[in-house]
Amino acid sequence: MILHLILKPVPDANSVIHASIHLSGDFTVADVEVKIYDGNPVVDGNLIDVQTINQMLPGQTSTVSTLWNVPSNGQPHPIYVVIDSNNTIPETDDTFNNTAYAMPFAVNLLVQKPVAIGYPTENNVIVGFGIKNIGSMDSGSFTCEVRKDDKSGPVICTTTVDNVSTGDTVDVQFQWDVTGEADGVYDLFVIADSEDVVEESQENDNAKTGQIPVLPDLQAEQWSAEVNGTVASISIRNVGAKPSDPNIVRVMYNAMNLGENSIPALNPGDSADIDISMSQTVDIGRVDIIANPDSSGNDEVDINQ
Repeated sequence: MILHLILKPVPDANSVIHASIHLSGDFTVADVEVKIYDGNPVVDGNLIDVQTINQMLPGQTSTVSTLWNVPSNGQPHPIYVVIDSNNTIPETDDTFNNTAYAMPFAVNLLVQKPVAIGYPTENNVIVGFGIKNIGSMDSGSFTCEVRKDDKSGPVICTTTVDNVSTGDTVDVQFQWDVTGEADGVYDLFVIADSEDVVEESQENDNAKTGQIPVLPDLQAEQWSAEVNGTVASISIRNVGAKPSDPNIVRVMYNAMNLGENSIPALNPGDSADIDISMSQTVDIGRVDIIANPDSSGNDEVDINQ
């Protein structure tokens, strides 16, 4: 027999439990006992109801229903349904298919991938991520870890989340000191409830990975851009976490290169003002001034700025 459990609880009230039992064998069976428990019957479950299905034909699905007075203590209450607990009905396999359970009141923490929010100073990255509780109970306090490279890699951040209410998302930010890290893009893994103190209906969505650039970031500052005749002027600032290499700034118009000039290496937070001689004037249309125009995408955070 195969069991499917449907449960729609209402806290602090009577709620209906529906259990669907499917007979997948080839023989008719009679007097099928169905027991419904609040909690694991093997451990400390409380019996809610016992019902008997008089007869089931091969391939038939029968549904039993009972009222359950839902506790209001705010604790998880897994509902177990056990068929033929005394094994009085001969079956091919009695080991696993006669028990099912559901978690009507449980936390389910869903982690969102970490992202780089900003680079406030040299060798510092602000990393942020969200944790949503898609369960039906508030989580209470738990610990989060952020690890580098893989789920068992070095811990770069440990933080405590006081609570995530059901349906809510808590945003977490921390500052990562990357002084000893080489330029590159790093995999960071966020692990919610890293000490496993929260009982959840699903535990396999408590971790998420994201790629965090630890690189320079050349930004062409829009407010400073100016085109006067055959000269374009702009300020280029490094808003990343690492020093940039010497580079070029190019003026483009309708896919044509109108001219370019070089800029020196810039430490994070530093800027350079640059004038670029253009091969022709532009009377109407859009002129693009691009820092690091030939980037392959692995030498700074954002390209074509």
